[in-house]
Amino acid sequence: GWCLRRRTRCAIAWRHPEAITVPVEEASLAIAVITGALTYDRHNLHTTLSDHGLAPNLVIDPQRTDHAETLAALTRAVRLGLDTVGPHARGDRRIRFDGLLTNGKALIAPGQANDEVMEINEAIKAASRNQGFADGNGLKGAWGAHMTTNRFTTDAAIDTAAHLVDALHTVPRIGDSIPTAIDVGYLAVSPEGFQYTTHERFPLTQG
Repeated sequence: GWCLRRRTRCAIAWRHPEAITVPVEEASLAIAVITGALTYDRHNLHTTLSDHGLAPNLVIDPQRTDHAETLAALTRAVRLGLDTVGPHARGDRRIRFDGLLTNGKALIAPGQANDEVMEINEAIKAASRNQGFADGNGLKGAWGAHMTTNRFTTDAAIDTAAHLVDALHTVPRIGDSIPTAIDVGYLAVSPEGFQYTTHERFPLTQG
């Protein structure tokens, strides 16, 4: 499958506190014991605000001029976007996570972003358009405020799938996250798993 080929993509990501990522990491590792799956640990779990530069076999190298320019442009978009939102958006940001769901290819924690998170998302996307990013189209954004916790590497047998469903029923509600930062970086996919490398971090503080 696609997840076994090494590639990377640039990504702007919401980062979560350890009170959220530690139990989700534990659930990700427990799922991998039941069935073939790549896992996310607490350092790599995130909610994508927007990715950019999806292409087969792409490997981001920040030493390359074009890749460095892309990361710098994404960094500017985040900085400018955050500068345009009021302090309430930073202070009241919240993403609510319930349990885990699977579509047979991956396991995700669906999230419900509040208005403040959506305001920040839109401000960053608008900043990217105003800079002429992606030929003026700007960042596309993500399809939802979820965290991916596993990618399955094999098709599960019926009995394994049944064990997986049972395990999902035992995962406690994840709860509300007050994201700690927005990162600009890149996510690498390989047969060993996932690795998010932070290029620039924008810490978020209450108030």
